[in-house]
Amino acid sequence: MEGFPPELLDRCRTILLDCPQFKSYETLRPIFMIPDLMGFRHHLPDNYTSRGDFVNQTIDYLWWRHTAKQIPVFPLFLKRIQILNKNTDLYTKIAEILPKIEQELSGKVFVAFVIAAMNDSEAKDLLTGELFDTSPNVTIADQERFNALKEILGSNDLKNLITHYDKDRECWKPPSSSNISISQLISTTLENFNQRRSQHIEPIFFSDDLFSEDHSVRRRTCSLLRDSGGILVIDAVSIFHPEFARKLMQAEVGSHKRIAIVVVTPVNPQYYSINQVITEIIETQMVSVFDRFDEELDRLCEVGIGNIRGLRRWFFSVLETTTSVAIEKPSPIRLQQMQDSQPNSPQGIYQIFAGTGGL
Repeated sequence: MEGFPPELLDRCRTILLDCPQFKSYETLRPIFMIPDLMGFRHHLPDNYTSRGDFVNQTIDYLWWRHTAKQIPVFPLFLKRIQILNKNTDLYTKIAEILPKIEQELSGKVFVAFVIAAMNDSEAKDLLTGELFDTSPNVTIADQERFNALKEILGSNDLKNLITHYDKDRECWKPPSSSNISISQLISTTLENFNQRRSQHIEPIFFSDDLFSEDHSVRRRTCSLLRDSGGILVIDAVSIFHPEFARKLMQAEVGSHKRIAIVVVTPVNPQYYSINQVITEIIETQMVSVFDRFDEELDRLCEVGIGNIRGLRRWFFSVLETTTSVAIEKPSPIRLQQMQDSQPNSPQGIYQIFAGTGGL
């Protein structure tokens, strides 16, 4: 689990495996019937393969969350288990590890990130055209859209785009990034952002979970993102991979206002032809994202950022809102107020194509 010391995580798992409340979902859920934990009982894992898997999923779900009072949830959960297991070895073991966990989570707010970019294998299949010769699930329209994109990419000296992708989605390098990965860009942006705050924001990545072959993992990740919010970074080129795009659409996270979304284009927005192709595929394949961007003018949803400076500025503009959502569960009115507080309206393709009047 990213950002969590492995030895501390292993110790937590070992201790909780012996916890009688982890016998089943039905025996764990009543632990949460207290004011500070009640709001977290609805999304406890209920689809697990073993006791160990149940423990792992529960830790994944709880350890980075906060109450409305900005109190880390996981230590509260451990204290609750302590109370229910007084005069046992379990009580003593939790007492030994609890201060370390509280110290680890103190002053930190975790923001969920999903990098919706192909891995290197998917990129090779798409950009060489092999996908259209071997996959039975692609259509003629899929290939025509890709051919239009490939022709434009070639004219902009981006024929070697495959080298920008890696086996890890977080290592994708936007073409305008000067060989900097998206995770590095996020880390440096957060370092600058954290200098202005008392709380330390750390990213936690769920990219592989959202695109997992395991449907239960994808379902759990979608539920987590809808509940806690986060930031979804979409590589525009990857949307042209039909199978990748289907998984992204099936996640149905684009319509949720707690999730900030940015679509990153491979070149600057002044290249009208490529942005026209990208806009068309988003409008037809990702309707909820396009509606937030074009119809609702949602400041948390931006389509068409093609340079690193613009991407950094966008991250800065949405981090305050996203952090607030990660800490508390705002009402729709509160969320709209946070969106309205953002200083800048969408600037990417929207401004290039339509100014302020819409497409």
